[in-house]
Amino acid sequence: MPCPGIVIKVAQKVQIANYVLSMSHHLCTGWTTALIHGNRVALTSDRQEETVPSISKQIRALIVATPTLWAHPLLLPNILLKNYMNRAEVFAWTLDDQVVGLEDSIGVTFSGRLRRDVSTAPQNIELPNRSDMRKLTMRTHTVLTEIIFFSRVVTFNRDCAAYLLKTGDEMSHRIPPQRRASLFHASRELQGTAKYMEFSSTSMQGLASNLKERVLSQIQVLYSISAQTDNRLSARIAVSSGRDSTAMKTLAFITAFFLPGTYIATLFSMGMFEWQASLSSPSSSTTSSSSVLSSKFWIYWATTIPLTIAVIVSWRLWWVREDQAYTAQLAGEMDGMVAKDDGPNYMLHERDLAWLRRDTSH
Repeated sequence: MPCPGIVIKVAQKVQIANYVLSMSHHLCTGWTTALIHGNRVALTSDRQEETVPSISKQIRALIVATPTLWAHPLLLPNILLKNYMNRAEVFAWTLDDQVVGLEDSIGVTFSGRLRRDVSTAPQNIELPNRSDMRKLTMRTHTVLTEIIFFSRVVTFNRDCAAYLLKTGDEMSHRIPPQRRASLFHASRELQGTAKYMEFSSTSMQGLASNLKERVLSQIQVLYSISAQTDNRLSARIAVSSGRDSTAMKTLAFITAFFLPGTYIATLFSMGMFEWQASLSSPSSSTTSSSSVLSSKFWIYWATTIPLTIAVIVSWRLWWVREDQAYTAQLAGEMDGMVAKDDGPNYMLHERDLAWLRRDTSH
């Protein structure tokens, strides 16, 4: 009678396991010949985690604990898959702790709610600064990569459990009649174990999807924080530009105020105007200078004051018309800005918005 053979290679993940089972089973005698080889299979201790027994110890413990199943051809495949799933479950909770730590480091999500009192949650959340953004981004994508590899492990567990169920049904028809009675209870137990591992893999797949969604959510948070930081920096630059604009407007006002007077004074000082002609005596060769102020000095003010008012009013009308377009664009953005002063993480404060509002209202 031919000896059916099975070769199973688990999904490679160093933190979980990486081994191969190659076996054959003699249907008449019930003898199983198998070879298990892979990374760290024969080690006496697990280097990755001292609290977790080595792979060889775990496999031997499962074999010793099931003496009534030794004669069944699918015992070793079920044991290896069970061992692989147990180690994958430990790795899953390690990933969950990493995701919780990541959420806590970013500071937006109140992570670990069952481990902490909600009343002790920080009221003012300090967002990471630019120096931490690079490290958090690298850490987040590293955890996401681990979760993607773990999803492949979970898919293998589910497919392998389904394969063992199918193989068990086929094997039950190939076992000799004289052995079917003795292997009946073993077959039912191993079939139940395979179904449990299949359902457990489906549940673990949901956990992997949940972890992936949480990490992707944190990546979006990092992108949002980076965008907010850039927006606050742009608003800060806009505030500085607004202050410079105020200074320039002040200088322009002063220039406009004194320009007409300066112009008129320069114009009247030209040679075409003889302001001292009326003070000259016909009988004297010298000009009388007893009067310090000319009687026609009013002409200077009568010309300068209206001209100054006209220049300032014209400048003001031009500025208001040009500023209306800028005010309309900035008003919507100012309403959405954060006006709270919550510490160094917020670069735009109330005093800055006051500058912006003052600039746009003048």
